[in-house]
Amino acid sequence: MWEYIHPVIVHFPIALWVATLFFYFLYAWRNDDFYFRSGRWLHILGVLGGIAAILSGERDEEKIEEVIEHISDAYELLERHETLGKITVGIFALLAIGVLWQRPKGSMRWLLVILTAIAVGILAYQGHLGGTIVYDYLIGNP
Repeated sequence: MWEYIHPVIVHFPIALWVATLFFYFLYAWRNDDFYFRSGRWLHILGVLGGIAAILSGERDEEKIEEVIEHISDAYELLERHETLGKITVGIFALLAIGVLWQRPKGSMRWLLVILTAIAVGILAYQGHLGGTIVYDYLIGNP
């Protein structure tokens, strides 16, 4: 169908996790359970999307590794992007386990917002690395 599926899939967990941060912020600010439940669903769907992004990234990586193995900078960026992607999904998965286990109360609501914001920041940097691979090295562009 598509030669490179990863760029199509990866936008879903990004959007879901940014929306998660927004809803967790509203939950911490308003202490309304609706915002927490909404954020938790977005969070879980983001983790599932993140797993799909990892799997699609592995598939696409096989296609481009041969092309970039002679470009050491691009290969290093690809490896860093891959590693950071797995770490990012792991962080969001651990946070998801936490919110499934117990609804944060009091100041723990703000801790959830801070931890989610840090994870979104890591996600943004990881996306920057992916964009650098595509746009600076023209890897994966049809």
